[in-house]
Parts: sequence; C-alpha cells; structure tokens
Amino acid sequence: MLARRIGRVRYARLQRWQVEGYADYVAKAGAFDFEKTLAAFKAGTRELDPKRSGLYLRYHLLVAYLLDHQATTPDALLAGPIEQAEVEGRLRGL
Repeated sequence: MLARRIGRVRYARLQRWQVEGYADYVAKAGAFDFEKTLAAFKAGTRELDPKRSGLYLRYHLLVAYLLDHQATTPDALLAGPIEQAEVEGRLRGL
C-alpha cells in the first residue's frame, strides 16, 4: 500500500527502518509508550537491539520520535532516505 501511495521508485529508496517503522507506527495507532521505549533504547535492552530481534520496536521509536516529537510530516518522513544513525544520535541526546 505504501509503495502505491508514494510510488515504487521512492519506496525503493527508503531505508528499511522508515518503511517498517512507519508500518508499525500506523498499525499500533498510538498504543506506544515513547518514554519507556526511549529508556530501553538508551539502556541497550534486548528488545531494542537489532542483533537480538529488536528491529520493529527500534524502528517504531525512530518514526515516533520524528512524527510526534519533531513535527515531521508523514510525507517528509517518506520523501527519501533518512540516515538511521543520525536519528539514533539525536535520540541518545534526549
């Protein structure tokens, strides 16, 4: 559905975290504890460790940060690739 909405070329250029994080964000429809997840991210818990299966929750955190705390629009989030490390660096500084 997302590829149809934004176009296949634009979709193909997005980072995995943008696609999966946005899908998880939309699917949970607000049922997400940002502060608890941010604390887990900073602590390096298993649930947020990509090497231990923490992909979707981590990606959701990045998307929630941009959309809910940085006033990024969904169109801006999905306009093109955004470096995951840059967003994670900003989260670590919170």
